Amino acid sequence: MQREALLQLAPKREHWDSSVPEEFVRRRELRKEIRILRERTEKPFGVNLMLMNPETEKMVQICIEEKVPVVTTGAGNPGIYMEALKTAGCKVIPVVAAPILAERLEKQGADAVIAEGCESGGHVGEMTTMCLVPQTVDSVKIPVIAAGGVADKRQLKAVFALGAAGAQIGTALLAAEECPIHENYKDAILKARGSDTVVTGRIAGVPVRILKNQMSREYLRQEKAGARRWNSRSFPWVP
Repeated sequence: MQREALLQLAPKREHWDSSVPEEFVRRRELRKEIRILRERTEKPFGVNLMLMNPETEKMVQICIEEKVPVVTTGAGNPGIYMEALKTAGCKVIPVVAAPILAERLEKQGADAVIAEGCESGGHVGEMTTMCLVPQTVDSVKIPVIAAGGVADKRQLKAVFALGAAGAQIGTALLAAEECPIHENYKDAILKARGSDTVVTGRIAGVPVRILKNQMSREYLRQEKAGARRWNSRSFPWVP
């Protein structure tokens, strides 16, 4: 798991913040990863928590005990953890998919929000980055970090023009040498073109943007046919 910690150290500019993605790290490894980072850098870092994880409460406690400077959250409302994290001195930065969510989280004590448009990979909302970011900027007084479709300096300049204080970049970093994913996945991302992704799960209310492939096409077919759960027997090699 030390490659994951190295990924966090890759950015060299002082104004960059690094975070440990919780989906890459099991609970028993999270504390170890945090300590590796702290040994190797004096720069700010954070932990990203996916709130759908059944171990979120225990991971929050680890962040508090380890005095993690920044906690970002996704796939849910971190309101029930906000007071404990803030009391411990953590900066809390949730991901939002709509301005109304940003307003609610600002009232609950969020230090900033990440306005993530539907161009992003993984879990997505319905608003595009172009629409979401300026509306969120106008809705709250805390800093707004843009995400979704940001991969190079042109897109970074664009979100700054929309009023964002910074940007979160995810998919582009999957191809980094330090990222601990399979080389075939990295190659697929690097070869993908603009029309090579698809959103699954919209009918079930849990939309996720993924690469187009045999599995995603079959998932969509089953979803549109009314399947209530994924039938993996169609592809025995899929868990």
